[in-house]
Amino acid sequence: MVIPFHRHYGPGSFSDVYEALIRILQPVVTVLAFVFWGVSFSIFILALKNFDLSYAFALFDGAGVILVAAVGVPFLGKPVSPRKAVSVVLIAPGVAGLNLWECFYS
Repeated sequence: MVIPFHRHYGPGSFSDVYEALIRILQPVVTVLAFVFWGVSFSIFILALKNFDLSYAFALFDGAGVILVAAVGVPFLGKPVSPRKAVSVVLIAPGVAGLNLWECFYS
């Protein structure tokens, strides 16, 4: 039996616990988002010491797409089609190829 979240079944019900948990975790998740954004930006700035801007941006952009896809599928229930899976898998060699091409042919 599926119990919808919008119905109230009295004090102490799962709906009350769920709503309280959301109220508690929302500020924590917001603070963690800003912390991780700051860490990511700091790492990006450090990467600019070793890479040109175009390569560093491609590297972090590619890593961001891969991480979002890796989190979105299992935790957010995003659908996966063969085209999406192949596209995400091709991002890593594309970014690596960009960096390796510069190393060998510059």
